[in-house]
Amino acid sequence: GAAGTIIAEPSAGLVSPDSLRMFSTPYVKQIIQAVQDDSFEVILHNCAAKTDHLDAIYEAAAKGYHFGATTDMKSALEKAPENIIIAGNLDPAHIFCSNDIQNMKTAVTTLMKTASSHKNFVLSSGCDIPAAAPFASIDAFFAAWKTCIS
Repeated sequence: GAAGTIIAEPSAGLVSPDSLRMFSTPYVKQIIQAVQDDSFEVILHNCAAKTDHLDAIYEAAAKGYHFGATTDMKSALEKAPENIIIAGNLDPAHIFCSNDIQNMKTAVTTLMKTASSHKNFVLSSGCDIPAAAPFASIDAFFAAWKTCIS
């Protein structure tokens, strides 16, 4: 009954783009091709991707990509086809755990300004939000997002 899954490759951005193409992309693409169709989508998560990794990552042909805090979202959005979801990339440890409401507001506003012209962007943390993150930070995330879209 699931409509999709997320494949997490947290270390894939730590290797060179050539190594990513050799040791990851073909295997991830094979999995995606086997399961992804009109009723089941795959989102590929990469915590450490840099701009020079994007081409190799997009070769996996997922319906969506989720990036960590180190990814330049402007580049990720510009390189991605418009029909592919691009999500991320607020730093979960530094922004969500800091309990600094103004820092959260600034981070969300900055990212939304960068991505607002792209209809395929989804605002998100860049990775798992630690259990120690205060609920006030999560509330501030949603409040800042609502301010940006209104």
